[in-house]
Amino acid sequence: MENVSSAAIDLISARALWVIRQDAATAAISAATEALVEGHDGQGLRELAGASPQINVFELRVLIDDALNELGLAAVEMTGDEAKLIAAHFYARRAIEGNLRIRELTSWAHRVVGHEGHPIAQKLVDLDDAYDDGWGEEPDAMQVISRLGLPRVLSTLDCLEGLDSLPMEWLHVNYSDERMGRDNRLPRTHREMALSVEDGARKDDVGTFYPSWGYYVSMLGFLAGSDRRVCPFEVSTADGDQDGRSSDSFNLNFLEAAVPGRGALVDGVASLIDLWEPTRGGLFSSAITKKNRDQPIWYPPVGVVTYFANDSGYVLPEDPLVDLHPLRKGTLAVLKDWTLEAAQRYEAAFRADNNGIPNDRSAS
Repeated sequence: MENVSSAAIDLISARALWVIRQDAATAAISAATEALVEGHDGQGLRELAGASPQINVFELRVLIDDALNELGLAAVEMTGDEAKLIAAHFYARRAIEGNLRIRELTSWAHRVVGHEGHPIAQKLVDLDDAYDDGWGEEPDAMQVISRLGLPRVLSTLDCLEGLDSLPMEWLHVNYSDERMGRDNRLPRTHREMALSVEDGARKDDVGTFYPSWGYYVSMLGFLAGSDRRVCPFEVSTADGDQDGRSSDSFNLNFLEAAVPGRGALVDGVASLIDLWEPTRGGLFSSAITKKNRDQPIWYPPVGVVTYFANDSGYVLPEDPLVDLHPLRKGTLAVLKDWTLEAAQRYEAAFRADNNGIPNDRSAS
């Protein structure tokens, strides 16, 4: 199965707009036209592209489903909340592209999603409240939409795809055990991944999500055509504002990834750090993770590439074992020798300068 095209994503969005009784016709007609331009063809696509914006809503649904089938997608079933979230991303993308004013986006979210709607879309509703409370000039679109959390996830995917010279086919966000057991399939597209971020949201015992708790996301990238057990990249990120020192973290492991040299890897990690601005984090090569798998887990992690935030509270050893790369809000310490022994020596130097920290989490 190939990645879903942008036209198909917009067609799914139109289906979501239809579910919540919004203006689905305009989006559907535009998506069908784009699909034809992309080289897809089918009776449903042609009829939808030539339809009137005033088409009967029931005829519209039939044409949308027919067009989706012609694009190789089954009819999309979704709840009202799911449809509102998909629609929110559709309009957020338009805002990022400059085709919709931020105030129009937040007003739509307040009117359609409401304060009882999907937790992720709630940030747009909250933003509309802030406008009503007397905000001044309209803020930058990307800054506002980043409140959804998803652009950073998608930018992370773009960074990883650029880092690995081989194509990445599979994307995955943490699912609950029940959901994975039910469908046993991983998302393959940016859209499916974005919709799955909620599954990584930290929730209480009754499933309520609190924005200040943030979310935990794990992304796996599999080389196209390879064994699904082989993971060239595993990215784990946590984002939240409950605890400034520990809520934002970043970790990346790479196994058998076709990375074009250490310099490209360090540059890629630096880009991810600037994107996520974690308070602490590390990156470990395949050799180190495999050899050190049964050893104690140190926190914060110290590896072949280690990031230290300026306000992390730790002293960064100026050791001849590493090259230091200053970043916007921290420093990367890059080992000159990417071996387990070098990592252990630098780890010892780090602990000596930080009163025995990192702590051995396996002892707690």
